[in-house]
Amino acid sequence: MELQHTDRIEAPVEQIYLLVRDQLPEIAKYLPSIQKIETISMREIDATHREIENRWYAQVEVPALVQKFLPPEMFSWKDMAKWDDTTRCVTYKLASFFANDLFSATGSNLFEADGKATRLTVTCHVEIHGDKVPGVPWLLASKVTPMIEKMIEKMIEPNLTSLGKGLKAYLKTLR
Repeated sequence: MELQHTDRIEAPVEQIYLLVRDQLPEIAKYLPSIQKIETISMREIDATHREIENRWYAQVEVPALVQKFLPPEMFSWKDMAKWDDTTRCVTYKLASFFANDLFSATGSNLFEADGKATRLTVTCHVEIHGDKVPGVPWLLASKVTPMIEKMIEKMIEPNLTSLGKGLKAYLKTLR
């Protein structure tokens, strides 16, 4: 699955870039289906580059048929990001906390000046491997795998494509 979404946010690019880089846990409450985001680690590489790892916790409705196979950890993921302050771009890799090969996702967020506003472009490539869920009996695998894949897709896609909307709502609280 390929995702690309562009938003225009009425605030300077410097402000928006730093908000997402440094205050993502505070912005989380304005993102759909996200309980919270926790910063796990931050490492400054040099004056303009840093690596930040966050853990995202999603809220997902789980169909009754697969509830017993899907612990809450399945609905959280690691976001390992490399921030480049000179290009105002972040590249990232997402990985499941539940099973490392449940899905793979890589992408980037580009923050560009658009007059006095910011153009935020989010791109992501996601591959979902619902058949890799541990504990699913092989007799049920063909029935539950499509459900699991849809749930993972519903968990990831809206939060990538709604970052701009969440930022707009967060900015209103700052005024």
